[in-house]
Amino acid sequence: MTIHHDNIGAGRKIGRQHLAFVRGCIQMPQVEQLAVWWKTYLYIEGEYRERRAKLRLKELKTILAAAARQANKPRLARLVALDLSATMAVDVIPLEDFAAQFPEGFYSDNELLELWQEAAGPEAQKLAKRGKLIGEQLAAVNALEKIVATVPRAADPVDAWLESRIATRLIAGGVATLADVVNRMNGKGVTWWSGIRSVGRVAGARIQQWIRENETSIGMTLTPQAGQRRGDIDAVAVQAALPKVTAIVPLERFVIPSALDGSQGRFRAPKELCLLKANNDFEAIRAWLTSKRPAIVDLFNADKESHTQRAYRKEAERFLLWAIVQKQKPLSSMTLEDCIEYRNFLADPQPADKWCGQRGRARWGPLWRPFNGPLSPVAERQAIIILRTLYEWLMRQCYLVGNPWVGVMPRQAVANKVQIGRSFTLKQWQYLKEYLAVLPETGANRRLRLVMNFAYATGLRLSEIINARVRDLEKIEFDEGETGWMLTVIGKGGKPREVPVPSEVIEEISVYLHQRNLNPDPEMHHDKATFLIGKVDDGGPSELVYAAEEGITAATLSEQLKRFFQNAAKGLVKSDKKSAARLASASTHWLRHSHGSHAVASGTPIEIVQNNLGHASLSTTTIYVTSETKRRHLEMQKFWNQRK
Repeated sequence: MTIHHDNIGAGRKIGRQHLAFVRGCIQMPQVEQLAVWWKTYLYIEGEYRERRAKLRLKELKTILAAAARQANKPRLARLVALDLSATMAVDVIPLEDFAAQFPEGFYSDNELLELWQEAAGPEAQKLAKRGKLIGEQLAAVNALEKIVATVPRAADPVDAWLESRIATRLIAGGVATLADVVNRMNGKGVTWWSGIRSVGRVAGARIQQWIRENETSIGMTLTPQAGQRRGDIDAVAVQAALPKVTAIVPLERFVIPSALDGSQGRFRAPKELCLLKANNDFEAIRAWLTSKRPAIVDLFNADKESHTQRAYRKEAERFLLWAIVQKQKPLSSMTLEDCIEYRNFLADPQPADKWCGQRGRARWGPLWRPFNGPLSPVAERQAIIILRTLYEWLMRQCYLVGNPWVGVMPRQAVANKVQIGRSFTLKQWQYLKEYLAVLPETGANRRLRLVMNFAYATGLRLSEIINARVRDLEKIEFDEGETGWMLTVIGKGGKPREVPVPSEVIEEISVYLHQRNLNPDPEMHHDKATFLIGKVDDGGPSELVYAAEEGITAATLSEQLKRFFQNAAKGLVKSDKKSAARLASASTHWLRHSHGSHAVASGTPIEIVQNNLGHASLSTTTIYVTSETKRRHLEMQKFWNQRK
């Protein structure tokens, strides 16, 4: 029998915890007990409020009564609708206290009951009647439980179980079902709620507790990672523990069926002529990737990749997954027509729920997907170039006899220009510095202060910032005893360059090293491989626990900076909406653009700015000059307009 609960909103479900709440309120309806029952059974519906709890109790009783009438049980309907709390005010000594007046065993139970009723008079009869009604009411609730109660399931929408205010925000954040909630918890850790507007730590912890209590019925289990912060999770260990499967998963977990592994690929060159030890396509891809990054032992450790290395791995991974999972064909059997089909797939990866996910999801988590959405023409062009390079390399190693990607042309793409508009004005930069200065004194905020000044002063890319080590800093002596510091950076294409670091930033680095319990002098540091930007964990209000020499991932730093810019933007909403909107959309790369535009504006020679930024062509850097000229012209035009 299906019971409709339209009176509590479409889709809302009644679980056993709701009926446990009703039973508790029937037996002990006092106001102080109401809070206990709510916090024990209905905490998932939000913070306790007396009025909310009373309304919910009335609502649940109405649902039970309606279910009884629909089941043709009018007596049960009348019973559950009764409010017995009004009969609580009975001035009579409890039977237990009355019996305690006599020696144990002096009277039988029946004799004691008769004596108590005689002593209490009419009030005892009322109390006995109330006790009988409570028993009957509890029996009615128990009988109706079989009709109305259900259990949470993975496919249930979140608004079926969670309070509507939180459910609405989860749905807006792309978390529509209980399965989505579990996957997000397993994929993001204990701060799973971050990134969803107005769902904070308290509500997040409350929902996670409820999920743990209902894992069996939901049919999904929270992993140990769900109870950890993402920065504390040992990604390598987690990956090693996960099963290897033939599905849309990262390469480190991917299993190619023997029939599709390419060992008998259609376009394989004679094996006796092959210069590789690789027996199949997966091994051949590993060999190609290793040739691009020989210094890295863990081939698929994406956190330690440069931007270029990440691009190679990502495109090979995407194409291999598509070939095996969707096309069901080995890479070494791909034709020109297959490659054209994949190019078209890049413009609209379908089915999207299987192939596309949000950016920055951990590779070990269930939320990871190969794509964030359709590729732009520029990204598509890059993918085709990389895959063409892969097949060309395999041809030169005599693994393949041809390169089908030679005949594939990308969609027309607009030239990739430096987006100079994505930079801070001097006024906005000053505001950010002031906002940064008043943040709470935590390890994460200390790191944030250094990163902001370090990135702004040097113009480094995100990958260059996280890979900078103590050994890359060198003290230079000039004439007349003056000194300075240079940072050696390995940029795009593995090209090294030297970037000056202001003495004030070196002082900040020294203080930061000391805060990590390391030698503050970069010259005297015992471990030159120590990362300048380190991993940090705030253990408590007065205790900081540092993973001293360890670095951090690009995703961690990028997320922290984006969160900082968004929080800073809130302080400008009332006074400067335009600046607030710009800050809210800012990312790490804005610091690099700000370095370039502000340096040019201050009169820094263009060739110095070019070297700092690592631009291969001076024409790329001159965009900052053009921007500065435009800014000066607009300012003078504004001045002239004021004189009219």
